[in-house]
Amino acid sequence: MQRLSQPIALAKGGIFISYAAEDRERAKALAHALEQRGWPVWWDRKIRLGESFDEAIEQALSDSRCVLVLWTKASTASRWVRSEASEAAARGVLIPVLLEPDVRIPLEFKLLQAANLGDWHDDPAHSEFQGLIAHIGSMLGATGGSRADRTQADGQAGTDTAAGPAGAGSRPVRPSEQGERAVTRDASATERMRSGVQRSRPDRRVALALILVPGIIVTLGPVVLTGWRTPTRVTLDAIVDRASFRLAGDEPVAVPERSLAFRSLSMENFDRVVFTTARLATGPRDQPRRVRIGDTTGRQVVLRGAEGYRSMFMIAGLDPSAPVAGRVEAIAAQPQSRVTVESSSESTRALTLQIDGQELATNVLPVGAVEITVNNASVDGIDGFASNDSGARLEVALPAHSPYLQIEGTRPSFTLGVTLRQSDTVSLVGRASIQDIELLKQGTRGEVESALIAASEMRYADYPRIPAIELRAGDFVGLDALEGGSLNRLESRADGPGIALQLEGTAGRLETSSAGTKRDRRLTMLETLWHGSRAIMLLVVATCMLSIAIGVYRLYTLMSVHR
Repeated sequence: MQRLSQPIALAKGGIFISYAAEDRERAKALAHALEQRGWPVWWDRKIRLGESFDEAIEQALSDSRCVLVLWTKASTASRWVRSEASEAAARGVLIPVLLEPDVRIPLEFKLLQAANLGDWHDDPAHSEFQGLIAHIGSMLGATGGSRADRTQADGQAGTDTAAGPAGAGSRPVRPSEQGERAVTRDASATERMRSGVQRSRPDRRVALALILVPGIIVTLGPVVLTGWRTPTRVTLDAIVDRASFRLAGDEPVAVPERSLAFRSLSMENFDRVVFTTARLATGPRDQPRRVRIGDTTGRQVVLRGAEGYRSMFMIAGLDPSAPVAGRVEAIAAQPQSRVTVESSSESTRALTLQIDGQELATNVLPVGAVEITVNNASVDGIDGFASNDSGARLEVALPAHSPYLQIEGTRPSFTLGVTLRQSDTVSLVGRASIQDIELLKQGTRGEVESALIAASEMRYADYPRIPAIELRAGDFVGLDALEGGSLNRLESRADGPGIALQLEGTAGRLETSSAGTKRDRRLTMLETLWHGSRAIMLLVVATCMLSIAIGVYRLYTLMSVHR
């Protein structure tokens, strides 16, 4: 909004009237009424030629001890009037005056009592005008003196060669018409300049926000992000002697990956073993020679596990020089079943496979004649052989047309044990999705021990630049809340003891313990952002620092202006 704003000097302690250009005549009437009381009043907003418009207004406003803001619909929309009202309120010298009945005072000034002069027409007896006079008198503390005194004081304050001396209480000499038209033409440009110089309290709040908000982000952000652990995807390469995991996914997994050659085999917790004989001899366990049964060609023999007992049968080759006694087919491990593999530290390379949560179904193909030892099981199909003979041994040769033993079971858990050849590397699992994994075992005294038996390594799969975690034999590794878990390798090694394992997955809990010291190995959010989105993180930090610099500059500018 344009204003005819040409201020003159104001004696210290006078009255400043802030109004919109549209309300000039009413402001003039009020100013003359106050001047008649002997008070110096600044209202006409005239400047002498060559005088700075902004500096004159600021000087007059700062010199006043009482600021009357004339609120109308026009003035409430004026940034000048609002700025002058804010400055006066900050100094505690503001008196709001209503000149229109329905005007809405800006929110920040509503708490101050306003004088209602909407129906005042130069009447000195008007009650609201009398109250205004009393309020002004209490703020100024005394009358302004005679008109002659004020004229002398104003003459001492400054003279102008073009306009001559002017008292603060009298109408100043106008500048030339050409200067007045120039001021009017540049009013909008002057207002923009003034708004850039004079800052209000909202400007200070914005400057402080530009400093404090990014400052908090830069200082407290790293602290919060360092304490925030996130699920972390890792790859674990380990040598263990025991691993227990639960299968995930929708498809069964072959365990072992292919049929497995063995020197000896044992099966626990079976229900039936069915085979057809070509030759058969039987005898008790402690009998040095076997009693050969007559013609047994084509005879079907059934070994039945005793109900309520842990039934077991064992197979070994009769020829000790033979490299293998037979092969066992892979078992289809179903999703949700738990698979446990365990290797012996002995030189015999014994391997145990236990599956919980599913039925047993596999075949064993002997190579040549084998010896079968039965415990807690009955033998059907052999004449004169006592049922449920727990100490029986069978020497069996299978016919060419049916050279296998069919093994079945409906029990919720079964165990397969094999003795491997020294030269064989056996793949137990090719690749399988898993829900969890446990790398623990029971010690000789019943205590829980780590299954790691050699130096191992754990890496952060998504961040190869982060150094790998070196693990020693006996260190504990805990992985819980595993998502996307995958066994990429699980094999019995021919070049050393134990089982080589490679695991990959995202762990919600990832801990290691070495020599009694437990450590959380999940990455912090700060590490995740730094190694995964470093450019974005640096951009955020740079933006915060730029915001702080802008805020400091704006705050410094505001303080300089108000000084």
